[in-house]
Amino acid sequence: MARQFKDYCLRKQRDSPSWTQAQCYEHACCGLDAKAFAWDLLPDERAWIKQRLRTLLEAEGWAGLPSI
Repeated sequence: MARQFKDYCLRKQRDSPSWTQAQCYEHACCGLDAKAFAWDLLPDERAWIKQRLRTLLEAEGWAGLPSI
């Protein structure tokens, strides 16, 4: 799931160049939180996905992402 969110963030930044990397990351994390109940995700699982997403994006050269 974290890889899918990574792909979403990369696509979002490409399609919306006015969005900063941090905004793309925050948007993905907010979406994850909004759908957590429907996807039956526990808070610890969401936290892990967000941290993994951050790690994946940093490996792509994204820097300065907020801690969410």
